[in-house]
Amino acid sequence: MPNVVYSLIAIFWICSLQKEISDKYIRYCLQAGGILLVLLFVLRYLRWDLVPEGTVGYRMIWYAYYISFIGLPGLSLAVSVFIGSKKKNRAFMHFIATSCILLILLVLTNDLHRAVMMVEERNGTEYCIYRPLYYFIIAWYSVMLITSLVLVLYKCRLHVERKLWWVPPVFGIPGFIMWGVYFALGGTSPSIAGINLYNIQEVYLLVFIGMWESCIMVGLVPSRSLSREREWIREGILDSIKNEFAEMKKIHAGFKPEAKTEFTEELK
Repeated sequence: MPNVVYSLIAIFWICSLQKEISDKYIRYCLQAGGILLVLLFVLRYLRWDLVPEGTVGYRMIWYAYYISFIGLPGLSLAVSVFIGSKKKNRAFMHFIATSCILLILLVLTNDLHRAVMMVEERNGTEYCIYRPLYYFIIAWYSVMLITSLVLVLYKCRLHVERKLWWVPPVFGIPGFIMWGVYFALGGTSPSIAGINLYNIQEVYLLVFIGMWESCIMVGLVPSRSLSREREWIREGILDSIKNEFAEMKKIHAGFKPEAKTEFTEELK
């Protein structure tokens, strides 16, 4: 049931972006991130509820987690760079996409080279020994995540009202701490009395959707509702100016010629 609920949250969020986000590059990145979140919960359901442990399929689903683990930080970095940028750097987009795809392929083909991790079966249970490439991948997407958060904080101070700049960090920083604790424990969830406090999939959902939705709310990510609001304000100001000019014309037209002359003489 939690997998279904979290997947529905991600799907609803993906659908809302189509009408809300005006910048197509940012919208595509956020929608792709939502799809990766849904994939993450589908894979978790398959691994723990359908596919038998110790099979090749079970291990490949485990590897497939890294499609989202690597892709989501890359998309977050792309969005944080695109915010406030009129020209989108295609070379940067290709670099991020290419590097993420290469890292994902290295994980998915781990059985061929075992450069990422070595999986051993003991008494029907699979155990993992991490290799150097695993730590490189963790460091790589850690840098992407931290850089995206720093850029968001920096751009919040520049483009958002000072009283609202703290809103995105409220959603982002707790998730980053939970994410750090998870990997500090060797890729396992912290627990109390044998009960997991959270799963890593939920952390990614909190960080990605929570942080970017808060950026939309405060106006850091350009949205159509904010654009309409600004347009209404602009039209209201223009209408007020037009009304003022109309009143001035009426007053001016109401003066008699001699009154205008006397008024001009008084000004002199």
